[in-house]
Amino acid sequence: MFDNPKRPVLILAALLSLGACGDDAPPPLPDYVLDSGVTGSPDDGSMAWMDNTRVITFAELNGSRTIAIWDTEANTVEAYTPPDGLDPRGQLCYDPFTGNVSYEAYDRHGQNVEVFGPLGRERAVRPWGIPDEMTTNVHSCEDVVRQGEFRDRVVKYLHPEHGALLFGPRGNRPGDDGRTKGVLVAPNGLRITTPIMEKGIGSKCSRYYAHRQAYYLTWCGWDWQHFEGKNCYTAYWLWPDGRTEEVCLPEFKNTFVLPSKVGVVMDHRVIPRSGNLDTGLNLYTHGMLWRLVDGFIHDTAALSPDGCKVAFVSAPKYTDYEKWKNTTLKLADVCAADRTQLKPQR
Repeated sequence: MFDNPKRPVLILAALLSLGACGDDAPPPLPDYVLDSGVTGSPDDGSMAWMDNTRVITFAELNGSRTIAIWDTEANTVEAYTPPDGLDPRGQLCYDPFTGNVSYEAYDRHGQNVEVFGPLGRERAVRPWGIPDEMTTNVHSCEDVVRQGEFRDRVVKYLHPEHGALLFGPRGNRPGDDGRTKGVLVAPNGLRITTPIMEKGIGSKCSRYYAHRQAYYLTWCGWDWQHFEGKNCYTAYWLWPDGRTEEVCLPEFKNTFVLPSKVGVVMDHRVIPRSGNLDTGLNLYTHGMLWRLVDGFIHDTAALSPDGCKVAFVSAPKYTDYEKWKNTTLKLADVCAADRTQLKPQR
């Protein structure tokens, strides 16, 4: 599917490696997967699509870790040079609505700072380490000062033009196990009570998706959030006008959940003591789980605005990943995946 200018080089390198080292050669990838050939090194959540062709993340280029922009059409990865001598360290956030970016960096004086602003014109805005009276909006990447009723309540901020979800009090709440239902508070003051429970939302896996013009709110990780009377894992779509749609997902240990146009894409994270790792990139659709890509999947991935392409980082096996070997930035076009190429998982 992908006309990858790097593929002949990669195949030749793989054949030479196979002849010399046997098992060291990475297995061939499906034709709906594009391999950048560049070592990806995002920290938790530090990957985003700028549009339907470009991905911004951290990668290893010229022997150092830096913010990089991957043009997936040309399959080229270039280092991004921040202004004012800023040295990015991690926690990258990019808002495709505004083009704003934020990240942790060292400034030219060696001070650890928080950076925010339009990409190319971002600047240090404060020392690194957010004060208690502030939080970061994971959608717009900007600092938010807790004010009024938001000061002492659990709040999930949406894009500023969409408002926020307001839950119960912050801190220890005897008798309250996170089942408070969220109230959508619009910028104009309109309040709509939703069925969405606080316990089912994690900041990392709750994002706005342009292909449905809605937020997908869910939890991901090792601790499953169960609801009475259900043998599945609940997620919600939330539209800015307050409409919701409930989604039932399989119980499957993962570190990210991405609602593509053709089904939910998630990793599979099981690390047994035997070392025989059962992992990979998977597609859940119509009650079936299908394997898209084998190998060990890094815990950060991102879905393109059109809902079809998943950018991720993977290695053929966990022992490679531990050594940061063959751990490259990749793309899977899940809308182009031929179901006959996939292996059913359950």
